Parts: sequence; structure tokens; C-alpha cells
Amino acid sequence: MSAENMDMFHSQYGKVNLRVVAKTVNLYSMLEEPRTEFPNGIVVEFFDDSMNVTSYLSANNAIYYEKEQRWEAYGDVEAKNAEGTVFNTEFLEWDENSEEIKSDKYIRVTDKDGIIVGHGFRARQDFTDWKIFKTTGVFNVDQKDFGPAQNETEDRPF
Repeated sequence: MSAENMDMFHSQYGKVNLRVVAKTVNLYSMLEEPRTEFPNGIVVEFFDDSMNVTSYLSANNAIYYEKEQRWEAYGDVEAKNAEGTVFNTEFLEWDENSEEIKSDKYIRVTDKDGIIVGHGFRARQDFTDWKIFKTTGVFNVDQKDFGPAQNETEDRPF
């Protein structure tokens, strides 16, 4: 089955928890491993109990594996959490059962303090409590946060 211009709300226990918007949806329900494909882009909005958007995710392509309750998003994946932190990668997985999002690919995280890049990450499904692996980056640091210099009378190049 295929559909065009889909706008779907998903609820659990009577509460809407996410919205999926996609240009094209292909449902393969008769396969041994049923799946739903979103070949022309997807946007997912996550809601709190008051129907406020807490985070969003967009990608060029996505696949939902029904038996595993697992999503894969790939191709220019971008996510943003409630704090305004933006995540960019080329691939991520979301496991609905464990409520965990992860990737073993390049990741770039931009927040108010700077940009962090790495290879691999894990986060809760609302993109909080995130951790990046093999990290590098540029950080804004205020020197006074580290206390007084060892010899404050010495001329410093900074």
C-alpha cells in the first residue's frame, strides 16, 4: 500500500505522543519482516502530555520496522530538542521499546555553548541525556570559571 502527503498522529494509552509528516509512504505488511518506508522525506514531532512539541526530527529517508518497533532515519538527519540543541548526522536508529536514539556515524551537536562533533552518540528519545563518542569540538569557555591563574602578575598572551 502507498500513500502521498501523509500527516499521521500516533497515540499511546490515549495520549498523542508524536506526529509523522511524509510526502510518500510505502507499507509492506505482507513481508516476513513488515516495514513502512518513507523514501521522500519525513518529519517527526514529539509531544509532551500537554501536546507541546518537545523535539523534532527530519530526514531524507526513513524505515519503520514493525515487529521490532524500530526506526531508521538516514540522509541529512536533523533533530532538535526542547533546549534548542540541534543534532545533525547521516544516520540514526530509534528503538521505541527502550526509548533510545543512537548512531554509530558522524554526529554534530550545536548548542548555546558551541559545536561538538564526534563519531557515534546515544540519547533519550526526546534528545535529552545525550552522549557523544569520540568527541572533538570548539567550546566557549570563560577563563574565570577555572579560578585564578597560578601567578596572576605574570603577563599572559591571552
